[in-house]
Amino acid sequence: MAAASHIWHRLSGPDGINAVRRRSAMALDRGWARMARRNQLVSATVPFDGDPRLALVTVNFSTTRWLKLMLLTLTEQDGLGLLHDLVVVDNGARDGGRPLLRDLAERTPKMQLVERGHWLHHGPAMRAGVRALDRADTIGDRPANVLLFCDPDVIFLRSDALRAVAECFGHLGAALAGEVRHSGGPGPDIQASLFAVRRDVHARRDVYPLVHDGSPALRHQRSIHAAGLTVIDLPTNRSGLILHRGRTAVAAAGEFHSHHPYA
Repeated sequence: MAAASHIWHRLSGPDGINAVRRRSAMALDRGWARMARRNQLVSATVPFDGDPRLALVTVNFSTTRWLKLMLLTLTEQDGLGLLHDLVVVDNGARDGGRPLLRDLAERTPKMQLVERGHWLHHGPAMRAGVRALDRADTIGDRPANVLLFCDPDVIFLRSDALRAVAECFGHLGAALAGEVRHSGGPGPDIQASLFAVRRDVHARRDVYPLVHDGSPALRHQRSIHAAGLTVIDLPTNRSGLILHRGRTAVAAAGEFHSHHPYA
């Protein structure tokens, strides 16, 4: 009776049907992503050799005007040689940006464009970007070994941002790095606007996949912490490395205080 009452309460609200649809879609995606991970429907691991090589993955959802600014500031990085791959996942954008992105992909050897028309949620799109990167790794003998997830409305303010990310992995031994904010939960809650994870860690079967959720990477991050791997608080917003237009920077708390020299 309690369960039925709860369901009725959700359905009878002003946004009841949509709320149930959202929750059902999230549960379905979590189930599928975890089944794929358990059954090894994921690509082979790229081992980390101590030399960080970055692959930036971003998802465009009618945010092309912000994406253009992000890419422009990315080109001004003095550590641009650290970036081996750029994957742009166009999530059914309706702002007319696809012709521009197709042209950029044709002109830019490092860039891949992934065009999606269904299941347009951020978590599945992030997974699609990694799958595209895995498929392309048949080219070259030194593939990227660190995944850098970056929102399209991020601006790279300082020219040393990529070097700061790479230092977390090459010098500080991180499995996961990003700006940690207080959440009160078991493990870190890193701002999803920009975070990086070693590619071999991302592919581990005991690491929760990125999923369709209000916080697509939260379970992913906390499972890395639960596995006893090193999490580095890289203060990307607080130190002015980047500006995320979507939200203001917040202070970290608890055990995840900054260990990074860029703080």
